[in-house]
Amino acid sequence: SVSYREAEFRVQERLRLLQSAVLPCSLTAACCTGVGYTTQRAIGPRVGSAITPFYTNVWVIVGGALVNVVSGDSYSRPDCFDERVILLACGVGACAALVMLNIGLSIEKSASATIMRNMDIVLAFVVQVFFFKERADSLCILGAGLIVTSAISV
Repeated sequence: SVSYREAEFRVQERLRLLQSAVLPCSLTAACCTGVGYTTQRAIGPRVGSAITPFYTNVWVIVGGALVNVVSGDSYSRPDCFDERVILLACGVGACAALVMLNIGLSIEKSASATIMRNMDIVLAFVVQVFFFKERADSLCILGAGLIVTSAISV
């Protein structure tokens, strides 16, 4: 049996480890995203708009499984039906967003399309403030404003 203090220590240690990986993971994600968007733009309309999201989702599943195995995380199935519906809606919404993004990238310049894609951060901000009634700090407001400004200027 694990004591409460030992369990709390394990959680804190894991949190410190995850926090140290934030910057390298964020930079890697930004580079990979840039390469992906530019490649999609280069491919253009020659490939169907659902093909790239299909391969992306395959790699997300494979990569997610590898990360879970390496990090020691375990998969836990949601117990509540509402959570399952929400997870299904997240998956369908994310797949539809990828298809729409690929259509946009094949038509528009990648700089314009990806800036408009980043408007999802502003939408998340709106949902956070108005639907979940969570307070937004000044950094959050500044970030949303910068994204809106850059989207308008392009």
